[in-house]
Amino acid sequence: MTQRPETRDSLMNAHRDALKRRAATPLGTHAYEQIAAEVAAIEVEIARIEEPPVELLGKRPEPPAR
Repeated sequence: MTQRPETRDSLMNAHRDALKRRAATPLGTHAYEQIAAEVAAIEVEIARIEEPPVELLGKRPEPPAR
């Protein structure tokens, strides 16, 4: 997959197609690793659309010194 779709619907279609390709690829092969990485990347893009980043209001407190 060279260029990622930009809409949720097109990402979901790409995800479905990638899952089918992964299921048809022999487990443990380099090709399986590549398609698994593609599935994960698509899932990240879907998550970005569904849950945009939250703006933090303050700085995280420092842990107590030991």
